[in-house]
Amino acid sequence: MSGGLANVGLGILYEKMKASPDSLFAMLQQIIHSHPALSPRFAGAVMLGKFEAHGLPLGPDSKAISGTGLLLVGDAASLVDPFSGEGIGNAMVSGEIAAGMIRRHSQQ
Repeated sequence: MSGGLANVGLGILYEKMKASPDSLFAMLQQIIHSHPALSPRFAGAVMLGKFEAHGLPLGPDSKAISGTGLLLVGDAASLVDPFSGEGIGNAMVSGEIAAGMIRRHSQQ
């Protein structure tokens, strides 16, 4: 981000989070203050916003993503990248594919 700001996140599987006695905030603090590659980058850093946690739908799972009158895209279809946590690109591509399929099948 501009002005020397950064949006910092932590990705962890739900099962590992539930098995840990530490809170997510405590885990993040421990990592940024003790990890040899990260701690120098956070020296003197000040947290400006509040800490927030959000679950990301990492697929595949057992829900149907298409059916009669139903076509899910993006996060709703669990298309979040499990390595980066990003989903906007996947959402846009899946939306484009879905629109093409809807056009093709509505013309039949």
